[in-house]
Amino acid sequence: MKEQTKKVPKKILLCTIVSLLSVVSFAQIRVTGIATDAVTGERLPFISILLKGTTQGTTTDINGAYTMHVPDGNATLVFSYIGYKTMEIVVGNQTQINVALNEDIEVLDELVVVGYGVQNKREVTGSIAKVSAEELSSIPVSSFENALQGRAAGVQVLQSSGLASAGSTIRVRGGGAITAGGEPFIVIDGIPIEQDAGRRIGAQNENPLLSLNASDIESVEILKDASATAIYGSRGANGVLLITTKRGQKGKPKITYNSRVTFSSLGNYIDQVSTDEYIMLYKEAIANDNRVSGSNKEFTTLPGGITEADARRYNTDWQNEVTYTGVSTQNDLSVGFGTDKVKTYLGLSYSDQNSFLKRDNVKRTTVRLNVDYTPLKWLSAGINLSYSHLDQTLVPVGYNGGYGRALSTALPYFPVNNEDGSFYTFPTSTNPVAEIYHRNWNIFRDRSMAGVYVNADLIKDLSIRVEGNVDYTDNAQYYLNGSVLTNRPTSSLDNAYSTNWNTKALLNYAFAIDKHSFRFMIGTEMMASTRATNTWVVRHAQWEEDWLYNNPVNPPEFNEDGTLNSSNTYSKNPSQEYSFISFFGRLNYTLNDKYLLTATFRRDGSSRFGSNNKFGNFPALSVGWIITEEDFLKENTIISMLKLKTGYGRTGNAEIGNYAQWGTVSMTANMLYNGQQYWRINQLSNPDLQWEKAGVFDLGLEYGFLKNRISGEIAFYNKKSESLFLSVSASASTGYTGILQNIGVVRNRGVEFMIKSRNVVGSDFTWTTDFNASYNQNKVLSLGNQSSPDAVGGTGDVRVIVGQPLGSNYLVKFLRVDPADGAPVFEKLDPVSKKPVGETKVYSTDDRQVCGHPWPYLNGGLNNTFTFFRNKLDLSFLFSFQVGGSVYDDGEKFQMNNLGSWRPLAKALNRWQEPGDITDVPRATLGGTGIEASRNTSEYLHDASFLRMKNLSIGYNIPVWSKIRLRVYAQASNLLTLKNYKGEPEIIRDMESSRDRNVSANVTYLSPPQARTYVLGINMNF
Repeated sequence: MKEQTKKVPKKILLCTIVSLLSVVSFAQIRVTGIATDAVTGERLPFISILLKGTTQGTTTDINGAYTMHVPDGNATLVFSYIGYKTMEIVVGNQTQINVALNEDIEVLDELVVVGYGVQNKREVTGSIAKVSAEELSSIPVSSFENALQGRAAGVQVLQSSGLASAGSTIRVRGGGAITAGGEPFIVIDGIPIEQDAGRRIGAQNENPLLSLNASDIESVEILKDASATAIYGSRGANGVLLITTKRGQKGKPKITYNSRVTFSSLGNYIDQVSTDEYIMLYKEAIANDNRVSGSNKEFTTLPGGITEADARRYNTDWQNEVTYTGVSTQNDLSVGFGTDKVKTYLGLSYSDQNSFLKRDNVKRTTVRLNVDYTPLKWLSAGINLSYSHLDQTLVPVGYNGGYGRALSTALPYFPVNNEDGSFYTFPTSTNPVAEIYHRNWNIFRDRSMAGVYVNADLIKDLSIRVEGNVDYTDNAQYYLNGSVLTNRPTSSLDNAYSTNWNTKALLNYAFAIDKHSFRFMIGTEMMASTRATNTWVVRHAQWEEDWLYNNPVNPPEFNEDGTLNSSNTYSKNPSQEYSFISFFGRLNYTLNDKYLLTATFRRDGSSRFGSNNKFGNFPALSVGWIITEEDFLKENTIISMLKLKTGYGRTGNAEIGNYAQWGTVSMTANMLYNGQQYWRINQLSNPDLQWEKAGVFDLGLEYGFLKNRISGEIAFYNKKSESLFLSVSASASTGYTGILQNIGVVRNRGVEFMIKSRNVVGSDFTWTTDFNASYNQNKVLSLGNQSSPDAVGGTGDVRVIVGQPLGSNYLVKFLRVDPADGAPVFEKLDPVSKKPVGETKVYSTDDRQVCGHPWPYLNGGLNNTFTFFRNKLDLSFLFSFQVGGSVYDDGEKFQMNNLGSWRPLAKALNRWQEPGDITDVPRATLGGTGIEASRNTSEYLHDASFLRMKNLSIGYNIPVWSKIRLRVYAQASNLLTLKNYKGEPEIIRDMESSRDRNVSANVTYLSPPQARTYVLGINMNF
């Protein structure tokens, strides 16, 4: 009986399964059909067909046909495809469902942001690159501009370092400025942003864009040619970045939450010699010096008076001591909702960013509120409000110590700590770990941006818009150099306040007559900026200093006799002010929806320029031809878009000092003549000072094939920047040092290529590829009467020389190492003709010549995006690349030659040791054998080409609930870099002026490399 009881359930279970399968098979309805284009009738392959409410689906085959099983007649099929409107059909009693899809005009005719408005991309005749919110958020960066790298042709983005607050140098179609600012003009929701690009804190540059949260950005449009930038006139010569933040949409509240944790590590470790290797090189250098010079120096102690026995007790890895794995977190919460009358977007964010350098930290809090209100059909208004608070802890880097010291004067046999745990005091220089903990910078920055607009439709197609915006920053910088590092500890507090406001009024009118379409925009804008600074400096007795948070007892401001106490000084700088007033207009004309014309004009006036040139005019004209609208291509099934466009315009550059036109004077307490103080004239006035001008010609071809499955653009440009600002030396007999004049000319000429390909489009699998590359040739055409190569230079032995690229490396050319004696051999130049005449072992600055090339020949990016299992799983990777160009390692010349003061690179072990050795590293020396120690030669100029996996991302959409979308993802940045240079190939050193940023763009000096990061995150929408 028990045996039967066990067997019966098995039989019943088997019968039940068979019955259920039969019922399911019987209940399903088989549906077939064909998908076509509603206009052309062309069959559409790879159309996605989804059973609504499920993940069940299929796609049409190459002939547009499909077959699908549905449970019953109540099922709804959803047909969708990029570029077409989605269609839903209830099955009912149908077994064959053919669909004809209509093109989605809103998708095919994408809107792009242009100066003071938006325009249909189809009708744009200028060169504009768009980077979407999805692309910006795909790379975890602390500052959004770092995510632009590799995303747009003609746009070079160089991240300054791997620091938590690191910004970037952005170049749009090459560098065209020398002394003036060379960065693109940046506008956020109509508010011009003051960048302070040359402001330096310690050995790093301030990042003015750090206060903007990338999660709040809807898109970034990069205006590249004069047709697009001339509407910004005197500020558009270096390109324009238009940043549009997110706004609320009609509908129920849409809540988005993002959270991620980032792990940052040192991306490029520099190999240096160990203690044993250092001792070996040091002894060898003494022997070499004795042999060559005939001296009889004996080895007794190592640099710092350290005995060999004591030195061998330690082998400190100083890079490891100042770095670690930094852990960062970021949390973003936003909500967008709206009705017919009110639409609102609210974004909140908090991030705690830690780089791979110990104590390097930025805490950022941001709030953004955008509201649009339409009380009447003809009237709308809105506000844009944002607030950010930054709490930065900076650490010394570069020449200032910390990581820079770890790569230079921190010798391997110096310990970090004494036996009692206190920091070891170096016999020479400073302990880099002690610097990190006892040289303190803290910056607190509050930034508030507010804008309000009112738009009124006066009559049909005629509207007026009035805006008012303000950008206010309160910046406090605290500094302390403690007693561990000096016997006169110093603390300081720098306060800086800036207010920038602008107002504008725009009148827009559009009308059409038969086949002619016109759109007019005229406007006026006023802008003013004020900046005030003051500084407290307090010098304490050793071990009596206090950090400024703890209410220290500072020395009195005045001595007992009433004189100022030099240990407690306060200074207040005069306010810096400037203003602009502008008038501008734009005409867009279209004939037959295929012939396009855009004309713009702007007239700018600025307080920065001389009394004879207060105003400048900036016109531009461009035309376009949509060839695919012609009869001979209208029925073409292969070519879906072909637009030829060209234009020419003039823009300007006004990024100079606020009082450059004026003669300036100064006076200090120690400037005395016959017992009386006197004024010193620093600069001559120049009433003729005017704008830098850029004339830009652009020729482009936009293309699309197979319903824009393949699309892109090819462009050629020629930009000639004239009347560049240069400080011209005055005759010594005049008593003046110089005068700022408009005399320089630089040309940038190049080609850009972009392609986007939807390689595979299906419900189960999609694959999209984006590729861009740009070639740029930079050349200095004129410097007026500045004929000497040393007339205009920058940091790191770069020069501005006629006939050469801007910022050329001006170095003695290294040829080889002599196998006979290990001495470096240089190329000898004729003193008059400057042509090569032979070789020499004597280093001389008279033999300097242009070496290498400061700018890459080609740069760009390649991005691939894949989705699997009906968009459940996604995978993407972005490569950025650079071909050509050089990087000058201004620190390596000391790392390779200052044996006795600096820790050499491991490369020094490849040095010449005995006659017959073939190598490119000279013999070891302490500087007493005729080999110049600190020499500026091409030995330290390296190939800057690289291929870098900028980002690798994988994500998975977890089905939680129909109204909740949850995505978990992992990312890695800078995971792989193929390069020849052992250091960081895409980095720039700290720069103290706009000139250095423009002409020293390929120079590095002990700079922290970019970080390698790993990210885990979640994204939730509901």
